[in-house]
Amino acid sequence: MVWMIELEYQDRGTPRFALDPFEDSPSPSNNFGFSRGYWVDPARQPRSGQQTTRKKIPDIFPLPGLNAVRQRFKDLVEEFEPGVHQFMPLVLRDKDGKQIDDQFYVFNCTVSFDAILVREMGLEPVQEGKEPPDYHFYSHNKIFVSRPRIEGHHLWMGHHLRPVGTWVFISDELHSEMKNRKIRYFKEEHPDVLDVPWRAEEQIKPILDWEASHPVEQWTAASRIEKELKGSGARSSAGAA
Repeated sequence: MVWMIELEYQDRGTPRFALDPFEDSPSPSNNFGFSRGYWVDPARQPRSGQQTTRKKIPDIFPLPGLNAVRQRFKDLVEEFEPGVHQFMPLVLRDKDGKQIDDQFYVFNCTVSFDAILVREMGLEPVQEGKEPPDYHFYSHNKIFVSRPRIEGHHLWMGHHLRPVGTWVFISDELHSEMKNRKIRYFKEEHPDVLDVPWRAEEQIKPILDWEASHPVEQWTAASRIEKELKGSGARSSAGAA
């Protein structure tokens, strides 16, 4: 079994924070929601912020363009995949300016690979201008995932194939432990898992053909980074099996 989780945005229940500007680093890059799927530069992420409401602060919650998680979420993730994902320290203050007594982080899942079976979902690629073909679908669509492809993984994002949003896939084991430890709050969906191998030539051939006929500069960011990492001899999280 597998689950997908995403940030929960609720006007009544979401704690709101204003992020502090910082001038001693490159321009901020605060636009990846719950995760990017590949490494980001920590120097370009915010380091602190102050709450603008007095609402209760859960374990997982949205910031402007980003997310924040508590220490216990980090501890749990590292039990399953130690040292794999990014947790960038974040100091948060309450509305009165007092530092909140817990350690917070901006979280980024750094593993991305394709496991969604678009052929079995009956999806056809859509070509829009000069962009690579895309398969448009949403979390509420019936999503099929390849069991052989996800075996051994606990937390990842799609690479070429992603539901609209910044959904992160998690294993049933990790999901169960999040529930047991009452780690809150997040949206969740439950894809179907099929005993079907995931083969790129069967599932995303139009995307592969497009990339083969276009310069790397026109590829998606995830594809460009994967190619750069492979070219440098570094191990890429994108496409990891």
